[in-house]
Amino acid sequence: MINIINEWEFKLSAYLYALTVIGFDNHTIASKDGADYRNERISFLSGEYYNVLTDENIYKTLVELNKDNSLNKKDKRKVKLYLKIFKDAKALTKEEYVEYDKLTLEANDVWENAREKSDYKAFEPYLIKLIEFSKYIAKKRNYNVNAYDLFLDDYEEGMNIAKYDEFFNLIKERISPLVKEVNNKQDLVNTNVLNGIYDIDKQIKFNKHIMKFLGFEDSWSYSSVSVHPFTTSMSKNDIRITTRYNEDDILY
Repeated sequence: MINIINEWEFKLSAYLYALTVIGFDNHTIASKDGADYRNERISFLSGEYYNVLTDENIYKTLVELNKDNSLNKKDKRKVKLYLKIFKDAKALTKEEYVEYDKLTLEANDVWENAREKSDYKAFEPYLIKLIEFSKYIAKKRNYNVNAYDLFLDDYEEGMNIAKYDEFFNLIKERISPLVKEVNNKQDLVNTNVLNGIYDIDKQIKFNKHIMKFLGFEDSWSYSSVSVHPFTTSMSKNDIRITTRYNEDDILY
């Protein structure tokens, strides 16, 4: 039965890869005027992805496999993970799943324009909608935990507010004295190099040099420009990184 899950997983990965590639283009090289057309197609694909993800026959297979003690450690982990993903997805209807996807796409487009104009008011309604929809999702999933704990666990399984508070308190305890010491010795460091005008083409070349220094190879990595820098993994051998450049602010 694990072969059934492997085939299903491949189909999922195909949809997810397409969505990730389109999403990367959306944040980097895609035209702003084509956003509406593009977003409609992305949302359609998200709906198809939802259909594959929430296949009831697959769920029944996962439940049966979860009882199979003969599975190896990797497959056991896979089954457990997909059961959680299935349960989380089914908390929403397909219509709700697609609606949230559309909202995030539209909100991002508005945010990019608002950021460029320093117009928070233009983005504020979308921020409120995103927060309210997130609360709704947490309520629908109904795991009897704090909503923030729920979403923290989505990004880092097993983590919650208490654990992060403990972690950051430890960091604060050790880092704060160091920061204070550095601030008291700022006059020992000449930061004039940060205040010059630097040609963007040269910054791009320097960025490529830094990527090489960090171990990135052109054969499996790619760098582009976006409003908000991010890193995403398309697949095992396809890593995309974005940054942004400003002639008079190299820390921009």
